[in-house]
Amino acid sequence: NTPPPVIIALAKEVEPEQESERDLGTKSLAAFSTICSILTTFTYGLSAYALNPTFFQSVVKENDITAVPLCFPIFFGVLAVSALHELGHFVVAKRYDVKLGLPVPIPSVQVGGFGSITPLRSFPSTRTA
Repeated sequence: NTPPPVIIALAKEVEPEQESERDLGTKSLAAFSTICSILTTFTYGLSAYALNPTFFQSVVKENDITAVPLCFPIFFGVLAVSALHELGHFVVAKRYDVKLGLPVPIPSVQVGGFGSITPLRSFPSTRTA
């Protein structure tokens, strides 16, 4: 069961953008996106744990922020799932000798992180790679 053939016409000189070619603005935007993703993921964990009546009473009604660390398992859990997913990309890329850049997380207010953009630093050698 092989995939049908596909032809992609690229000039021989075409290469994916390399990390060293990125300007300060692009790197700053990636850093800003990462910080925003961490903050929105924390906000998601906080809002998900706020459904707990004891937590809600303590934090919202009594202004007692000592209960905030109770949402850390959700926060770190979401970050861990995202990190493991991205690690999977790197494992498969290494297997097929494809170079990847660092993933840039995309923040999401609803679930903390919408995913990541992981740039290719080299093209796959074949379509099945």
